[in-house]
Amino acid sequence: MGILNKPKPTFKQISQILLLIVTIVSFVFGIIMVRYVFVNVSERIEQIDPTNTDISNAYDTMNGYFVTLDYGVLFILIGLTLVLLITSFFVPSHPVFMIINIIGLVVLAIVAAVLANSYGAFIEQPGISEAMMDGGSPVFGKSTFLMTKLPWICVIIIFLSTIIMYAKGRQEGTYG
Repeated sequence: MGILNKPKPTFKQISQILLLIVTIVSFVFGIIMVRYVFVNVSERIEQIDPTNTDISNAYDTMNGYFVTLDYGVLFILIGLTLVLLITSFFVPSHPVFMIINIIGLVVLAIVAAVLANSYGAFIEQPGISEAMMDGGSPVFGKSTFLMTKLPWICVIIIFLSTIIMYAKGRQEGTYG
């Protein structure tokens, strides 16, 4: 079977990968906006009746969910990274396709840098920066770390995937 008969990455696949990245980043932005609304609404409710224990219990319960969502973003990143690395072992590779991989890496790094810069500008907004803190500690510490380092994380993950794709031993039906 020749090199022309193997499936090649198409524009549809590349756009799907970029869509996945934008979706995950949008999820993080959405979580932060929910936190912003939650902080503003809870302050107003506490002003109405500060002695109501049901309100404070609901506030504490909802506040705990934000920690879970922060870990959820980390879990999604680790899970998708593991899937990518395992899948890259089974992808037939040829050294000619390294150029496509490098071009994809550059495009991914540029998109990740734009998203990381947008996130950095977003969390510095006056209302958002206060909502990101809870008693002096950051609420979304893991998500903020991942988002500010997103270009580096993407480059490292793709670099590891490339090493796995091209460093594996010769297998039946593959080129590499």
